[in-house]
Amino acid sequence: FPIILFDKNYWQGLVEWFKATLIPNKTISPEDLDLFMYADDADEVCRILKKYRGVNGLEMPDCTGE
Repeated sequence: FPIILFDKNYWQGLVEWFKATLIPNKTISPEDLDLFMYADDADEVCRILKKYRGVNGLEMPDCTGE
């Protein structure tokens, strides 16, 4: 299931800390940053979920408001 960080500005400080601290100390690998995606609105969340559903062939409810 995708990890979606809602509001990029809110999460940016944590992600920068991951890059400055965790990656150099080999606590995580740089590729681990690819495990999550950013979304700044509900429509973007729906697009991410639809893409994930299509790639992985999972049954998921449709987003509301469509």
